[in-house]
Amino acid sequence: MADPEKENLAGEEERILKRIPLEIILLSLVLAIGAWIVFDGVSALLFFAGGILAAINFIWMKQAISRFLYTGKKKAMRFGIAVYGLRLLLILGIFFIIILFFSEKILAFAAGFSTLVVVFMCEAVTGLSKLKQWKN
Repeated sequence: MADPEKENLAGEEERILKRIPLEIILLSLVLAIGAWIVFDGVSALLFFAGGILAAINFIWMKQAISRFLYTGKKKAMRFGIAVYGLRLLLILGIFFIIILFFSEKILAFAAGFSTLVVVFMCEAVTGLSKLKQWKN
């Protein structure tokens, strides 16, 4: 017999995981508009591009972990190492391309990519506040 409380929790987690990429893109868009007002259009575009890359990276990581959990242990380890190695190389490659063409604007791209951390922190605070409400 399935536990309805666990199913409800799993559904909530899935909704959060689906919402995170959209929140990353929206936050980076809002902050990119601010960068455009304060700095220039190239900085704003790089900021937004960093946010989009972070969202794509999150989606890719979520899918890879899902596949990783459903395969056998030995095969999963090789698959996980290969996927994360490829992911790291692609991120570093994009950073190097931006450094090559926009060396003075790399911080805008890195700040856009870092919106991932801000969204995670907000989701964590929201989750903890719901947990505290549940205990009270």
